Amino acid sequence: MLVVVSVDGAKQPRQVGYITTYCGRDGVIEYSEQNGNMLWDGLWHSSLSKAGNHVGTNNWALAVLPVICHTGDVEDALVIGLGTGITAATLAKRDSIKRVDAYEINHTLKHLLRRHPEGTLNVATNPKIRVIWQDARSGMALNTRKYDVISQQPLWLMQAGSSILLSREYMQLVASRLKPGGIFAIYCNSPSPEQKLVVRKTAASVFRYRESFGEGYCLIVSNDPIEFSEEKILARAAREEDPFWRELSAGKIPLGYDAERLEWEDCPILITDDHPVVEYTEEVIRMVRSR
Repeated sequence: MLVVVSVDGAKQPRQVGYITTYCGRDGVIEYSEQNGNMLWDGLWHSSLSKAGNHVGTNNWALAVLPVICHTGDVEDALVIGLGTGITAATLAKRDSIKRVDAYEINHTLKHLLRRHPEGTLNVATNPKIRVIWQDARSGMALNTRKYDVISQQPLWLMQAGSSILLSREYMQLVASRLKPGGIFAIYCNSPSPEQKLVVRKTAASVFRYRESFGEGYCLIVSNDPIEFSEEKILARAAREEDPFWRELSAGKIPLGYDAERLEWEDCPILITDDHPVVEYTEEVIRMVRSR
């Protein structure tokens, strides 16, 4: 299989095939020219858009869900984990949104964004979007700016370091950066129901109001009441004119609303800075099942 290698600082990439490999100080990113898949340090992360096929994907849903659960106009949004830019660029399509900030720690992504502007929805050059090359927890601690929507998909739950952006202390920081009525969307995908329950328990310890989609794939939480009706949302999508709502009206509620509410409280542990348990899957399963 052909490979293209681009190293930070190299003047000319070396081309030997159909996979593009970007090597930098923050790791290795691979991109398949055949199917558009992007892998980060060997783990599938996302897919670049081709002819609008990002609409309906989970990365797209992580932009749509917090907006449709917000009861007012969304003007400011924050994305934690830029990746291929689908979530940030989708948020920027909403006419009412004036600004989208996005935190990203992997500088190697700059090569991918530059080489594939269409596949990344021109996220690197969109004047509404400001990419902040810094870890989100430090960034939010240092910047007191508040947002209507905060959406995150930084790491797989089982990856080392994922607890840093899932702990109770971190969620308390996020809660302090939400405007009144603000919505926080949490990526919570795992093959382990126990691992997902620990994340929900942690969120419930901070946020009073909670909903979920896709059998807990995406958690929607807030300091304030959440008013969600699938019928009202689809009716609104059918009559709205801006690009964000036109995309939504072409399909259905992304991921599917969990009309049957999931358990959030019945868990003996939660994630804290000094107990980063979520990334230790087997230990989580043992502790949850022993309750």
